Amino acid sequence: MTDYLWYNASMQTYTFEQTNSQCVVTWGHFSLNAIIVFFFFVVLMGTAGFLFYLTFFEQKYVVLILLIPNTVLCLGLSVLIAHMLFGKTRFVFNKNGIESVYTCFRFKREKCIPIAEICRFEHYLRLSTRSSTEYLRVICRHKKVDFRPPREVGWLCSRFNIVLWSLKAGETEVPAKLEVPAPIVIEIDSPPQYLEPPLKTRWRYQTEYKGISLQKRGEDRIGSAIGTLFTAIFWNGIVSFFALRFFGVIEAGWQPEGEEWWIAFALLSVFALFGLLIAGFAINVLLDLFRITTWQLASGEAEFRTVRLFTRTARHSLTGWNSLAVCLPKDTEVKPELVAEGNHDAIRKFYDACDSWQVAFINATGERLMAIENLSKPEALWMADVILREQKAIR
Repeated sequence: MTDYLWYNASMQTYTFEQTNSQCVVTWGHFSLNAIIVFFFFVVLMGTAGFLFYLTFFEQKYVVLILLIPNTVLCLGLSVLIAHMLFGKTRFVFNKNGIESVYTCFRFKREKCIPIAEICRFEHYLRLSTRSSTEYLRVICRHKKVDFRPPREVGWLCSRFNIVLWSLKAGETEVPAKLEVPAPIVIEIDSPPQYLEPPLKTRWRYQTEYKGISLQKRGEDRIGSAIGTLFTAIFWNGIVSFFALRFFGVIEAGWQPEGEEWWIAFALLSVFALFGLLIAGFAINVLLDLFRITTWQLASGEAEFRTVRLFTRTARHSLTGWNSLAVCLPKDTEVKPELVAEGNHDAIRKFYDACDSWQVAFINATGERLMAIENLSKPEALWMADVILREQKAIR
């Protein structure tokens, strides 16, 4: 049996054990951030006590509108503190599948995934403006399940995929090296196929006086835009109602006085700031719906332009190009999680469904001059065909 034990900077314990029959990972959720959360918890508890006194001893029942959300926040922070101090997860992977058990005091939550439902493991990175969070994502036939080990996520993902492949294949060896789909090279003297635009594409093209223009209007984020806009309107509508009452715009005479005024003002400010963050995120998503991305190809030059409040441009020389390549980004390697599938068909299906394809312009020496990126494979093939049949105007 191989046994590893680490302690990270925040005193989180992490262990990995592997035998011939199973892999077991155990980690605690302890974090020094509990100190910061505890500070806010103490402040909110003091505020809740004061509001409770005003409500039930001074009989100012209108203060209930502040006491109720304050109490809910206190309960939420108490659960978070308990999780940070005493939470623990045990993750077992064997021939039967996955069994995950989370415990915190007497609370226990279990997740079970049969081996037949598991397709692969992915090292998933969730990005934010200031940080990123790593997850061990289990891709099943009908759903995705995320786990959050404190470290070694990429290594765990690779190890679990190899074990999964071995369990499904009935072998113990590491699979042979697999390759991503090879580039599709199109020479300039190849006959065009006159492909139609893919049904789901937002790209359109038109012939201009000296070349062609490829343009895309908006991004496929309508669902996200509706959800964030509804959340922003709902939250800020409630906060605005209480703010108008607080400043006497509606129901004059309701306003608290003295210390009560400052406490209520501080709480209202927290909710208002959170509302502004939601509104800013909603505006950002909405602006993406109106983003215009344009490639203009003419006279041996390509100009890229994207407009969303501000305009960003870039120019590339196409002098000397003599072939096109529909391909994935340079140096792309098979993801470790795809090893679990163990065959070329699974890799092809995975990469055919992604939006990472490019149309690259190649010169006689094989040098890449520029590439139109972030396309689906059908979009890339159609765009290459358009460029091929309009090459006289472009060159």
